[in-house]
Amino acid sequence: MRWDPYRNKLATLYVNKEVTVEQFIALKILAACLVFLYMLLLNVFQPSPFLFLLGMLLTLISYYIPDQLLNIQIKKRKWEIYRDIPSILLSLAVTTDAGLSLNQALEEICSVKTGALTEELRKTLQQISVGIPQKEAFEGLATRVRIDEITMFVSVLTQTLEKGSSGITHVLREQANESWAKRKGIAKELAGKASIKLFLPMIGLVLPALMIFLIVPAVFSILKFFKY
Repeated sequence: MRWDPYRNKLATLYVNKEVTVEQFIALKILAACLVFLYMLLLNVFQPSPFLFLLGMLLTLISYYIPDQLLNIQIKKRKWEIYRDIPSILLSLAVTTDAGLSLNQALEEICSVKTGALTEELRKTLQQISVGIPQKEAFEGLATRVRIDEITMFVSVLTQTLEKGSSGITHVLREQANESWAKRKGIAKELAGKASIKLFLPMIGLVLPALMIFLIVPAVFSILKFFKY
């Protein structure tokens, strides 16, 4: 239970469990020990209370650096998945509309596309192929990814599968359209924030130049007036 947060994060980042919780904790301890030994060695050759306190601080920081790196990688992977959701759902809708079953459509998508979301779908197919119920496999996908759009998609999909596969194509198209609409809204929001961020540096560069352009002639005029 103590390491469950790490286990969930590693499951989100590594689809095939390339790094276990034990390995990650060992990495954190190793990083802290290496920094501590290095700072201790420096303190032996040049004893200093400040150096000792700095070593303790750096040891503590180095213990938590792997956490920050892990969080950065998870955010990057989630963004990659989020970016691919609309196109994947639309491709699934087209292939199921062509007469393929959901599993066949997923296999077709995984064979021609690459990316983080494709890896997750491929793992879901592997789970189904070894006997895990379809609903449980898709719920596992939502648990691993932890993205609202995927959670909503899995929820609607499992409800549709319980009623029958006849409405799968309609559900996939609706989810794809909603994802595209949300993605456009986020793109507009990011564009608005970017324009504000660009506006402030522009003011910082243009305003001094404008002040110089206005003030310098006035200064020369005043100096010329007092000269005469």
